[in-house]
Amino acid sequence: MKIKFENGKFFMDGSLIIEKQQLLAPIPEHTHEFIEIVYILKGRCTQKIDDTEYPANRGDLFLINYNRTHSVMGENNCEFFNILVKPEFINKSLTDSRNAFSLLELSSFEEFCGISEQNKCMVTFSGGEVKNVEAIINLLWKEFKENEAGCRFAIQSGLNFLLVQIFRKLSFPFKSTQKEISSELLKYIKEHSKDRISLKDIASANYYNPSYFSRLFKQYTGKSFTQYLKEARIEHACLLLETTDMNINDISEEAGYSDKTKFYKHFRQIKELSPYEYKVMKKSKK
Repeated sequence: MKIKFENGKFFMDGSLIIEKQQLLAPIPEHTHEFIEIVYILKGRCTQKIDDTEYPANRGDLFLINYNRTHSVMGENNCEFFNILVKPEFINKSLTDSRNAFSLLELSSFEEFCGISEQNKCMVTFSGGEVKNVEAIINLLWKEFKENEAGCRFAIQSGLNFLLVQIFRKLSFPFKSTQKEISSELLKYIKEHSKDRISLKDIASANYYNPSYFSRLFKQYTGKSFTQYLKEARIEHACLLLETTDMNINDISEEAGYSDKTKFYKHFRQIKELSPYEYKVMKKSKK
C-alpha cells in the first residue's frame, strides 16, 4: 500500500502533515512518498521498518525514509506524533530529493555530514532530552493546527531544531552516557531503598525508556538496578545493626524486606555472615 498526502490534510503546498494519534488498531504494511518522523509519546508499540522490528516506548523516535516499508503493532494505549514532511518544505533547493539524509547537504547541517549509519532509523531520547524534544514537537503541532500568520516559518525553524537533535543522536549515540546517571539519582535510590521502588518507576520518573535506563544504569554503576538496590538495603540494615538495639526482624522490615527469608539470604550473599553474626562481630570490635 502506498501512502500519499490526502487533499485537505496537508499544509498549504502539500509538503507537511503533523498528527497526534492513538494506536487503535495495527497499521498495515505501507510505504510513503515523504519522510516520516514518528515520536512515541506514551505506551508501547512495535515499529517494523523493512524487515526489522523495533520495540518502542516513550522517548523513541523514528526517522523513516522515502519508500521504506513500514507497519505498526502494539497496545491501544500507545500515543505518538507523526510528522510527514517532504524535504522541499525545509528548503526549496531539495525539491527533487527523495532521501532524508539529503538534508545533510544543507549548510545548516553540514557539521553532521560524517554520519555513517545512514540506514539507522531509530534514536532514543532520555532524561531531560525527553522534555526538550516533546516541547519542540508540541510546538510544531500547535503551529500546524492553528495555522496562524508566520506558522510556516515557525514550523520550518522548529523542524530544523528537531533535526539537529536527531542528527546529534545519530552522530554521537553514546555521547555523555557517563553523565546521564546523576549522583543525585543514586543518592535518591539509597535514601529510598526501604520503599517499594522499581526500575520502571525510577525510569519513568526521570523520563527514561526502562530498557535503555537498565543498560545505562549497569554501564554507569557496573551493577544491575536490582543488585544496586539490594546492596543499598543491606547497607541500611548493617547501619541499623551497628547503631541501634532493634531486633533483626524489625530491621529487615525497616530495610525494605517484607520477606524475612529473602532478607537473610541477601544479607549472607553480600556480607558472607548472618545478620546476627554481623551484629556480634561489630560489637566485639568496639
